[in-house]
Amino acid sequence: KEVSLGTLDGVTGMVFYKNNYFLSTNQCGLYVLTDNRITSQIKANLFDAESLKSNNINISHLSKENVLWLGSDHGLTGLLIEGSGFNTYRPSANYEQGLMSENVWSFLKYGENILIGTDQGVSSLNMLSGTFQHYPRQNTNQSSDGSVMDIESVNQKSQLLACYDGVFLFTQNAIEKFIAIEIKDQKIKEKHKHFYQLLKYDNDYIIGTSAGLLILDINTRQFQEIYLPWKDQVRQISMDAQGKVWVLFENKGLFQFKRMKDKYSAVPFNHNKYLLSATADPLTCFVTLDDGSFFIGTMGSGIIRINANNGAIKSVRKKDGLPNNTINALVLDQWGNIWCTTNRGLCCLKNSGSMNSMHSNSGLEPNEYNMNSAYFDEKGKKIGRAHV
Repeated sequence: KEVSLGTLDGVTGMVFYKNNYFLSTNQCGLYVLTDNRITSQIKANLFDAESLKSNNINISHLSKENVLWLGSDHGLTGLLIEGSGFNTYRPSANYEQGLMSENVWSFLKYGENILIGTDQGVSSLNMLSGTFQHYPRQNTNQSSDGSVMDIESVNQKSQLLACYDGVFLFTQNAIEKFIAIEIKDQKIKEKHKHFYQLLKYDNDYIIGTSAGLLILDINTRQFQEIYLPWKDQVRQISMDAQGKVWVLFENKGLFQFKRMKDKYSAVPFNHNKYLLSATADPLTCFVTLDDGSFFIGTMGSGIIRINANNGAIKSVRKKDGLPNNTINALVLDQWGNIWCTTNRGLCCLKNSGSMNSMHSNSGLEPNEYNMNSAYFDEKGKKIGRAHV
């Protein structure tokens, strides 16, 4: 089938693997062609010892181990093909080729870009070119910690940021890129000091804080508090396949977010008593499966699987194959596999029932991940603490 490559010329080799064409060139490095269009370009980077040695590639070869070997005028480079290895983005002296901070907390797909929230602001990674643009928060009079904990889309130009020190409207092309949305009610402001999670819900935003839940009307920029008789940190807010919104509190368990007309509430999960009796450790993250069961990560007890129908509990721990019992994030991919990040590497719980652990000698660096810093794009690429 004929494919238009535009101005691309100087092609020296082509390898086909799982619906992707890898085109090597004698001037522009390596191109990846997917669905009849160029989806990414891999180029030499003098600041990264693990990148291509040269953009002048003379020959390419795919081994049976799924390693793409590229011979250039500066030696030999072996690249692990998607699914068998990882590319790592780190801080770099070349700002276009690396992160401005290695401490990554959040992600959002934005056109051809991935917005990455760090402890210094927002970085934008262009997935086609592999280059970065950075938007630091140093001019927002931030407190000692202004980490961008979560990102949600507002419109085509702006995003909402849940930061450790407040809620901000972020607009890349504006002169003032970070606009604080102030909480005017002093009682709410004094109670909710740190902000961790966001979920867009119709025209409002659910915000998980260090003390509970807030609702933000983005049009009026007014906050209201969802009443809870206690204070607890929100670890995650997610919507399941049936459109139900679930909130995980660190110590109180799972709650379902509900709205009746203009009244909001958080209703306890029917089997919280079984969940909380299964661990004395704080809860960290969760995913829901199509059968309604929950996989819930903990800060020391591994993963707890709980049946939503009868409350039956099953634990998965280090002795069962996890790299570590501290679970920082859980993500369900498009094939039904559950990926978990831990303090000792990455693990995939496959839908077949098997388990595959990966750590630093698999190409991951470092082994430890931040809490809830994981993301899958629509092609199934996993990103977590700057790994792709």
